[in-house]
Formats: sequence, structure tokens, C-alpha cells
Amino acid sequence: ILEFNLFWKHYPRKANKHGANKSYKRLSEAEKILAIKGAENFRQVCEESKTEEQFIPHAQTWINNKRFEEFQNKKPDVTKSKNFIAG
Repeated sequence: ILEFNLFWKHYPRKANKHGANKSYKRLSEAEKILAIKGAENFRQVCEESKTEEQFIPHAQTWINNKRFEEFQNKKPDVTKSKNFIAG
């Protein structure tokens, strides 16, 4: 079983951990792998683009909307639009 704490360690915004954990538990094991990898890549994108915390979605929202699917094999080009981060 993939621990939520591994996901939480990588996710760039630390808000509403309880809600995020609740959403994470509803994911399949395969989705948990994607979420962890996606969170790592998403954190890098946020750091590289110097995204302000207010524009980073809460982890619960990010999980519920399966945004981790967008951050798997490659990092999106954030130079095109800051709106990509906010959703």
C-alpha cells in the first residue's frame, strides 16, 4: 500500500491534509502511483515557475480532479500560461 505521506511530502502546497488524505484513499493503487509521480513533477513545475502558493490548488482538489494525470511523463510548458497551474 502506497502511503499518503509519500504523496504529501512531494505536493507543493500544505493545506487541508485531512481532506487530501481522504481523497487519496479513494484512489486505486495504480492511481496512487500516478499521484505520487505527478506530485513530484508538479512541485518541480511550481518551483521552476516560482508559482505563488495562492495559485497552487489544494491537494484534495488536485487529486479529485485527477490533475496528476497531466504531470506524468513530461513537465508541461508553464511559460505559455500561469493559468495552467491554477487550473
